[in-house]
Amino acid sequence: MKLWLLIAGCGGGTEAKIGLQDTADPSTVAAQDTAAPQDTGEPPPTLAQGVAFYSAELRPPFAHGNAAWAGVALLDYDQDGWLDIYFTNGESNPNALYRNLGNGAFEDVAAAAGVDLMSRTGQVAAGDIDNDGDPDMVVGIECSLGTLSEDGSSLGDGGIFVLLNAGDGRFESSRLSLPSEIAARGMCPVSLALVDYNNDGWLDLSASNGIDPDQVYPWKFGLTAPEANDFLLLGDGMGGFSNPISIVTPTHTEISVPDIGDRCALGCATTTFVSSYLDLNDDGRLDRISGEGGRSLLVYLQDEAGVLRYQPEATISGVGQWMGLALADFDGDADLDIYATNQGISPLILGYDNIPPVVDPVWVNPFHSLFQQNAAGIFVEHYDWPTLAEHALAADDYRTFYDPAVGEEVHGQWFPLENLQRYSWGWAAVALDVDADGWTDVAFNGNNCSAPMSIVWDESKGAGPGGLLRNAAGTGFVDITFDYEIPNTDELGRYQDGRGLAVGDLNNDGYPDLVYANRSYNPTQYDPLAQEPGVPKVWLSKPRDGHWLRIDLVGTRSNKDAIGALVDVDLGAHHVLSVLGGSGATNSSSERTVLVGTGNVSTVDVVVTFPSGQVVRKTAVAVDQRITVEEP
Repeated sequence: MKLWLLIAGCGGGTEAKIGLQDTADPSTVAAQDTAAPQDTGEPPPTLAQGVAFYSAELRPPFAHGNAAWAGVALLDYDQDGWLDIYFTNGESNPNALYRNLGNGAFEDVAAAAGVDLMSRTGQVAAGDIDNDGDPDMVVGIECSLGTLSEDGSSLGDGGIFVLLNAGDGRFESSRLSLPSEIAARGMCPVSLALVDYNNDGWLDLSASNGIDPDQVYPWKFGLTAPEANDFLLLGDGMGGFSNPISIVTPTHTEISVPDIGDRCALGCATTTFVSSYLDLNDDGRLDRISGEGGRSLLVYLQDEAGVLRYQPEATISGVGQWMGLALADFDGDADLDIYATNQGISPLILGYDNIPPVVDPVWVNPFHSLFQQNAAGIFVEHYDWPTLAEHALAADDYRTFYDPAVGEEVHGQWFPLENLQRYSWGWAAVALDVDADGWTDVAFNGNNCSAPMSIVWDESKGAGPGGLLRNAAGTGFVDITFDYEIPNTDELGRYQDGRGLAVGDLNNDGYPDLVYANRSYNPTQYDPLAQEPGVPKVWLSKPRDGHWLRIDLVGTRSNKDAIGALVDVDLGAHHVLSVLGGSGATNSSSERTVLVGTGNVSTVDVVVTFPSGQVVRKTAVAVDQRITVEEP
């Protein structure tokens, strides 16, 4: 097996990407004591925990059980100015909606709100589906074990709940009726996204789907099944989604590794873990990037007829398990890049190889990678993007296997590992400026995915604490997971089995907070019935040295949330570029706002390009405040 290293230069400019032009000034709302807690009768928690974050209190504590996926959405469901948390859960385990009390504590109000679903749910996305000013949700129902079709093959028996916010603290819940062509083949949702695909002002529904668990674990390279076909349904503004968009996918032989087998020759797909939507070619139409299992990173462009067509020349990528996509300008060249999580070194540390044979020109890359966008708009893979860490990473103890049949080591060509992303299995990934220095960082959740989970809490065998990577001024990353004291561990210090991850400002201080969603897991290879519940981690930021700016967007011609808007903040030395809602974290949904760190810069210029193409410029904006930019 080969791993080929591909390197290309980067370029691009802000003027070409966002089309700067003068328009009316946006409205500006200064932050008013944004860190002031509500009067709940409870004292605020001590901030002594951790050097950069303290742990929020969930009342009662949340425990995840009996499901493969674990998701989280951040939304202000009651419109009181404080961001709330929604967790999905497994069958017979209620989902939780934690209302933010404003003092570092959250109380579960899911039953009163009508969202304590007891189905086997995993995926969630929040957004204003009906444009009435309050956030709604879509929640995915996992495919179940033991449900087979008449011929004994796997059956995609998953589904989707639509939760419409009634505006009085309650949600109206209904199960989405799928179009007949989708219902006939079934679906197994992995991630959901709300986007305004056709730019009509109403949010549409994207489902990234996977393989039924009756067939195989979904991370097997290149396996295909009919229920794994992704779909995109147009919204009607009232909670209904129909009229599937045509997605012209590559053929199996175009992008998959040869000789891996295929259960069906036509109408099948591999698992898609997550999809991101943004305008890649500046034509005013949303395009798609999909992270899939056993394929390259895929780019689809929307044509004039509204069809999504696969563009093989848009990425230079090895075949991997692309499970989380964080979009941001990581190298500071004024265009968007992608940090993509992968399966990492975990399977090899465990002593098995799920990687298929390689035939030129296909190559395999199991490592987390940075995809830099070059001057031609092509995303070029760098699994050697420099990442420094003072602590040991999962691959540092990796040893190759000697194969006596061939008389040589297996995977020996991967050494040395100094510049590789030496991590274990990664899942959801988000972009954030954790230290408010004006450079966008990365956080990801993860663990190993072999069953039984014999490696949980043992990093030497491939488990891991997730990762928080600080951007070193566009030259690489520094792992600060332990420096900031937020490894994803339970109360006994064991690494958890992480899945979802969301970022938002939960304590209203202008700095990003993190919420990790962890699934239940089996901690022993001796007792298959043993289970440990997944316990989420809610990390609230402590004061930082850097300045910040929060930018809330309001669409008028575009969708109310302005999902898909491009935000450019000029710090003088470089730009910070963000796309609202375009960066999909697996299973999860982050706050619908833009949080920007500005370092020591006290005033900035802000340019917002709304999905409709309307451009708003604001110059000399003072930092350390919250502003609202409304579409003209």
